[in-house]
Amino acid sequence: MAENSEYGQEKAAEELSKYVLTRMKQGKDKHAITSELKADGAVHEEADRVVGQMYDAIMDSARKEQFTSDSWQPALLGGLGAAVVGGIVWGLIMIFTGFEAGIVAWALGWLCGWAVLKLTGGKKGVPAQMVAVVSSILGIFLGKYIAFYHYLSEAVSEEYGTEVIEELSIFSAAAIEEFFLALVDTLEPFDLLFIAAAVYTAWSLTRGLGVKAPDTGLPPGLMK
Repeated sequence: MAENSEYGQEKAAEELSKYVLTRMKQGKDKHAITSELKADGAVHEEADRVVGQMYDAIMDSARKEQFTSDSWQPALLGGLGAAVVGGIVWGLIMIFTGFEAGIVAWALGWLCGWAVLKLTGGKKGVPAQMVAVVSSILGIFLGKYIAFYHYLSEAVSEEYGTEVIEELSIFSAAAIEEFFLALVDTLEPFDLLFIAAAVYTAWSLTRGLGVKAPDTGLPPGLMK
């Protein structure tokens, strides 16, 4: 019975927390939320205390995760750095195994999202999501391009000799153009699935609470 009672209390607290968060996303302050609960029959003093605690905790988290102008540089460094590292790793895996290993593409989305969070100190929200998503897509295409260039080099070497390869570097416009032409012809549903999985993971990982923290005019370290 005691366990059921504790579970019931935890469930009620969870539901109340969701309710408060939903109302905060709608722009309601703690007084408006408390008034709604009182109108539904909640005990006045208890509503004031519980909503006040939850509201302050959620707002504190929103302040800490708020993406600012200073967050752009570390976010870009983290996202693009993860895209390059992850893309190279995935490209090499494809070369050595002969398989695309779609789970690595999904992991790229996670890596880019994690890197953005890590270098920004946990900043979230739409800007962070945009950086993470674009970085994950770039990482996927980089990995596919590395594998494509490897096989293109082998084919050109067999057909025309190794001398021609020296003129066809990995950064050459001709190789990049061939990649995109081939991509249009070879793109399959599974490729789109890998991209969608990476994008969803990167977007979800950097998604914020959806609550706008008020501008206090103070540096982040002085916010209470």
